[in-house]
Amino acid sequence: MVQCSDIPISVKMRIGTTDNKLTGISLCEHLKSTGISHITVHGRTRQQRYTKNADWDYIRRCAEAASPVTLFGNGDVLSFEDYNTNVAAADGVMIGREPSSSPGYSRK
Repeated sequence: MVQCSDIPISVKMRIGTTDNKLTGISLCEHLKSTGISHITVHGRTRQQRYTKNADWDYIRRCAEAASPVTLFGNGDVLSFEDYNTNVAAADGVMIGREPSSSPGYSRK
């Protein structure tokens, strides 16, 4: 798809499907060879949904595997403090559901 497109292609993914099958690092290694322009990694598995905290250490390892492709982390960024704590793990942070559920989010 990357070779067929005139616009940048990005991927958003989870760290894996189940707690026992974390595939994020190997997928990031593969994706960087495709010419993808950007990856966003959500720090939970599909199985976890919102029952556990996002794994920002795993996101950091994904960012290392994806380098030099830009990688943003996502998950449990509920405040400016959360952002400051997690931003060093990746090239940036993507904020997901919190702004839609918290009207004053941008002022936190």
